[in-house]
Amino acid sequence: MNKFLFWGTSALTLALIFGGTWFYQIQEIQLQYHVEDELATIANLKARQISEWRDRRLDAGYKLMRRPLLVAEIIQWLTNPKDANRDNILNEFRILQEYDDYLNILLVTPDGHVRLSLLQDAERMLSPEVTELVIQAFEKQKPILVDLHIDQPNTIPHISTIVPIFAKIEQGQIPSAAILLKSDVYKFLYPLIQSWPIPSETAETLIVRREQEDVLFLNPLRHYENAALKLRIPINQQEIPAVIAVLGKEGIAEGQDYRNVEVIAYLKSIPDSPWFMVAKVDKAEAFAFWKFPSILILCLLLSLIALLCMIALMIWQRHQKAHYQALCKMEAARRKSDADLRSVFTAMSEGVVMVSSDGKFVAANAAAAHLLGLQNEAELIGKNCSYWKILRINGKVCAQEDQPIAITLATGKPCRKIIQQVIRNDGVAIWLEVNSEPIFDPDNSLSIAAVASFNDITERVHAEEALRKSQQQLEHYLRIVESMIFVLDTDLKVAMINRKGCDILGYRQEEIIGKNWFDHFVPESTREQRRAYCQRVFAGQEELIRYLERSILTKNGEERCLAWHNNLLKDDTGKIIGMISSCEDITQRKRAEKERESLQAQLLQAQKMESIGRLAGGVAHDFNNMLGVIIGYTDMALMQVDSSQALYADLKEIQKASQRSADLTRQLLAFARKQIISPKVLNLNDAVSSMLKMLRRLIGEDIDLAWIMGPNLWNIKMDPAQVDQILANLCVNARDAIRGVGKVTIETQNITFDEVYCSSHLGFTPGDYVMLAVSDDGSGMERHVLEHLFEPFFTTKGIGQGTGLGLSTVFGIVKQNDGFINVYSEPGKGTTFKIYFPKFQQDAVSTSSKEGTKIPTAVNETILLVEDEIAVLTAVKAMLLRLGYVVLATSKPSEAIKLAQVHTNKIDLLLTDVVMGEMNGRELETQIQKSKPGVKCLYMSGYTANVIAHRGVLYEGVHFLQKPFSLKDLAFKIREALDQK
Repeated sequence: MNKFLFWGTSALTLALIFGGTWFYQIQEIQLQYHVEDELATIANLKARQISEWRDRRLDAGYKLMRRPLLVAEIIQWLTNPKDANRDNILNEFRILQEYDDYLNILLVTPDGHVRLSLLQDAERMLSPEVTELVIQAFEKQKPILVDLHIDQPNTIPHISTIVPIFAKIEQGQIPSAAILLKSDVYKFLYPLIQSWPIPSETAETLIVRREQEDVLFLNPLRHYENAALKLRIPINQQEIPAVIAVLGKEGIAEGQDYRNVEVIAYLKSIPDSPWFMVAKVDKAEAFAFWKFPSILILCLLLSLIALLCMIALMIWQRHQKAHYQALCKMEAARRKSDADLRSVFTAMSEGVVMVSSDGKFVAANAAAAHLLGLQNEAELIGKNCSYWKILRINGKVCAQEDQPIAITLATGKPCRKIIQQVIRNDGVAIWLEVNSEPIFDPDNSLSIAAVASFNDITERVHAEEALRKSQQQLEHYLRIVESMIFVLDTDLKVAMINRKGCDILGYRQEEIIGKNWFDHFVPESTREQRRAYCQRVFAGQEELIRYLERSILTKNGEERCLAWHNNLLKDDTGKIIGMISSCEDITQRKRAEKERESLQAQLLQAQKMESIGRLAGGVAHDFNNMLGVIIGYTDMALMQVDSSQALYADLKEIQKASQRSADLTRQLLAFARKQIISPKVLNLNDAVSSMLKMLRRLIGEDIDLAWIMGPNLWNIKMDPAQVDQILANLCVNARDAIRGVGKVTIETQNITFDEVYCSSHLGFTPGDYVMLAVSDDGSGMERHVLEHLFEPFFTTKGIGQGTGLGLSTVFGIVKQNDGFINVYSEPGKGTTFKIYFPKFQQDAVSTSSKEGTKIPTAVNETILLVEDEIAVLTAVKAMLLRLGYVVLATSKPSEAIKLAQVHTNKIDLLLTDVVMGEMNGRELETQIQKSKPGVKCLYMSGYTANVIAHRGVLYEGVHFLQKPFSLKDLAFKIREALDQK
């Protein structure tokens, strides 16, 4: 027994020694892991909280930058300080201070000057370090944090958020001011750092940062008074965990702290900051728990079996006691929880019921009884949940097995937000939103009951139904309206657009909603201007223009003009929340108005040219009469003066000047389309070819003349002399437009104009035409010159270099021959005249006339002369007498008729003016033929041929003499008329 006891005791003792040693080492390792894990958890938690706190400071700065009204008010106050604006800004600052618990809020200028402060310390300068950070915030255009610091001695440490404020200008934005949000670290940061989740006498958290060759402690220390931002440790003391942290190591570290006490610490860098965290505890405290087990093991080894038994008994008793204490605490907690749950259950405004697996109510609150039309919850207990008639949303009765509670009991799955209609005991139908949850047995394998909660949403259902009907009506109205209607929110994005708007823009509705209106649907040329205006309207800086006409950009790139009717949208507080616009597509109307204005301008120009033509014709008529007198008397005077006399040379000069004046008059008459012409059927290629030699001499050797003949050219009918006149005038103008060496090109071509082309070109008539084009590479003409180009006496040449009648003559000739003319010219790019003559439908006829060189005289003939201008009458009578004719002269047609009646001898020729006061020449000839049948007639006029010719074209067999005329012209025309068979 003793041996057995000895060996047993020895074995037990050895087993206890080895077992205790192993157990001690294992527990020590586990304790080490536990301490390290606890430190790591605390450090990571606090690092994350500190990082989130810093992020919230920055996020508050970003939100402040995005407050346009406050930013605009700050910029306005800085520009034009007013006490009202200052008070508004300070009120906004106080709201921010109360909301985020700031120590102070300051408004500073970019140079660091404090303009506003909640602590009455305005009108001072920031420190150079903080001013430098303000400048960095403007450069980065975003908020930045000022690290933990003290502005002045004996002040509270704080962290500031610098928020840059920019003023928008047309070129972008410029720095205007900065807002400094000072956070009191004693309110959040320091309490967070100093707290420790478990009781400890030595544990603490340190926040440090490196400053050059030192480690600076940023927070108050547990074992060192007044250390925040003051205590520094040289970087070379690498046995201190704070130094190890700033050198970049993270994780568990052991060493001596600032008290030279052995500690175990967890090192962690704070994200996005220059801070490092040290969570530490004294080793003595961390492992103090194992002092008692060590002593206990030593006593166990010394006391052997007896002591082991006593310790085992003590441990067992202690365990039992703790177990019973824990059970008592759990029971007390359960009772309290049941009481709390019952109070909440009873006080809930939502109806809550518990249903057993057989579908009967086993518990309910007062709200459930009230919602179901019962006096109290006791009436519910024991009733089956199928007792009430339950309807679906579509009005059909819901079967028992399809109800939420039944589904939960059957499947063990929750049902949430099921909307049903219930007929209460009093017959009232209400809408309920039902949620049901299963209750499982202790093994969590079988649902033994269900809990359902429900609340009355009858008003909400009715409101949603009314809203749905209202939206359907609105969508119907918007769908059928023929105007584009859309809503723009304050972010300039399209919030709504109707079908007509989609049709106009060419997009589907989903391609438009949410898009920025100005980025996608406004022409680039006006995009920024219209965007800025809209932003000013939304900011309340400018009044909204109710009616506008602006262009939009469709999907295919086309610009369309719309008439806009605009109105602002506001919420209940009067804040602008967007804009609604009704638009009509007026693109076609605008185009029609533009075309109408263009045609109106062409019509006014044509009317002006017609008026000028009538004026020119009237002046030329009177001038022709005077020239006729001068030329007649000059010719007669030359016949009486010998060519050797000095007077003869003077008379020749008078004759030349008169002839030049007559040419000038003919040019005026050509512009007025009142000159008498002798048209012939001709080929324009032949007419131009015959003029080339003369035209080359006219324009000079330095200018190249190119002649491009159109093939198979149609015939035209006009006076060949007029073709020569047109070519000469246009080539001379082209020569004068060319400086130095150049080129003039003459072209012909067959052209056909249809009604579509002529409808948009005033003066053009559909048909076949022959084109004559004269182009040069000269200096070209400005638009204001083109507007007056065909007006008589309009010239761009110097004094004495031109009469200004060349192009007006061309214009008159073209219009007289039923043609039209177009001019194309740009400064520095030359000019092209294109003239269109109507095609002649008959074959060309060749005519020629021969004229003698000797002036023919009378052969005993009598001429009846009628001219209402006395001076012309006298001059022509003298010329006829010189030619040997018997002359009966009068200025009135009525007297001419009487002379014919009373004159007994034969009258061979009636020489009469075309237009006279009493009657015209044609009517006078008819009257004379009554008394003197067979009398021949010669018409003369300087005004118009419309009496004897249609639109200036002579009838066959009618003799005409153009005023002014010479004695020789008169003699030949009289013989031509008298000798005609």
